[in-house]
Amino acid sequence: MILDPIIDKAFKSSFPLRHDGEPNMPYYDPDDFVVKSIPFSFVSGKNKLVGGKYFIDVPAKGVVVFHHGAFAGRRAYSDLISRFAKQGYIVYAYDNTGCCQSEGRDCVGVAQPLLDQKAFFEFLEKDESIRGLPRYTVGHSWGGYTALGGLKEEYHVDKVVCISGFNSVFDMAMSTLPKNKLLAMAVKGYLKRKFGPLGLYDGLEEMKKTNKEVLVLFGDLDKMVDYNHYFLRYQKECAENAHVHFLCAEGRGHQAFWDKKSQVYYEEFQNKMREAYRNSSPLPVFDYSKTDFDKDILQSIFDFLG
Repeated sequence: MILDPIIDKAFKSSFPLRHDGEPNMPYYDPDDFVVKSIPFSFVSGKNKLVGGKYFIDVPAKGVVVFHHGAFAGRRAYSDLISRFAKQGYIVYAYDNTGCCQSEGRDCVGVAQPLLDQKAFFEFLEKDESIRGLPRYTVGHSWGGYTALGGLKEEYHVDKVVCISGFNSVFDMAMSTLPKNKLLAMAVKGYLKRKFGPLGLYDGLEEMKKTNKEVLVLFGDLDKMVDYNHYFLRYQKECAENAHVHFLCAEGRGHQAFWDKKSQVYYEEFQNKMREAYRNSSPLPVFDYSKTDFDKDILQSIFDFLG
């Protein structure tokens, strides 16, 4: 408890206060990709969170709850969200606390999306229009971690797709800190006091014992959520659970759903970003027209959901 302010400061130093996107990355709306939308909002803690319900006019296959990654919000995934909608899913996507269109002085911390997710599912239970449809959680990176939260029984989720996601905040923190039992106890205590039981949620432990179907997708070049530390460990520790499935995108990094040309362009863009920072020159503008999804990987996800 004495160390809580120090631990809190350490977490916040590595995680921006608000996540409002990058000004040099133009974000679209799923509406731009010819799908329909209905705005919605719900309350998580003291903050109003804003989202959209995306669909096309066909009988719905099911409900996809899409969880966005860090540093932006749902609009950073507009094209991907629209692809799910065009497959016949009703997609719910919202901005986490302290992100983009949602309220919040800051995003509170890395575990906050699990509290937001709990509040969202309480909101979703009141939506009679989707009553009886199968539910799926899908997320990337920070959202991949959140998607694994869908394994909790009370959310009535049938299948989970975790893309490039870490399994727990505690594991992520301790993977970068000295191996020390007292420090580990201090971090665990901090997370529990700040976020309650959800602060210590471990998606890997849930995957080991779940009877829900889970698909884990990673790029083998991923360094942000390290492929070796996470994906290979998930494979090893879940080897005896036939409900957990794995898909490796070879030659891809953190955006495991992109094709290889997009991966090359992204690496070039990152090099230009680093050069611009070094020279204090204007940042390059990301060109989404030079990126595309790996059609086989997307189809594998759609086939998995059914």
